[in-house]
Amino acid sequence: MNNQLAESLHIEFNDNNILSSLFGIADSNIQLLEKMNNVKIEYRGKVVKISGHKLSIQETKIALEKLFDEAKKGIEIDAVSYTHLRA
Repeated sequence: MNNQLAESLHIEFNDNNILSSLFGIADSNIQLLEKMNNVKIEYRGKVVKISGHKLSIQETKIALEKLFDEAKKGIEIDAVSYTHLRA
């Protein structure tokens, strides 16, 4: 991602335990999503900050919300889950 960040967005999720499975071991899933959408993702507690260009931020937000809902249903989230978002 280039040094010019157009915007940022904060999203608050309601369950830290689900977020940790969503992010993956050593944040591997988040790193993949950052590369796929050309954004920067930071988090503290239940708040996730997405920085980048507006369209990329919205795509990332939708992806995180969808995967969060799947994780709440007990579906295991892994790198394949993230790559299928593009299919």
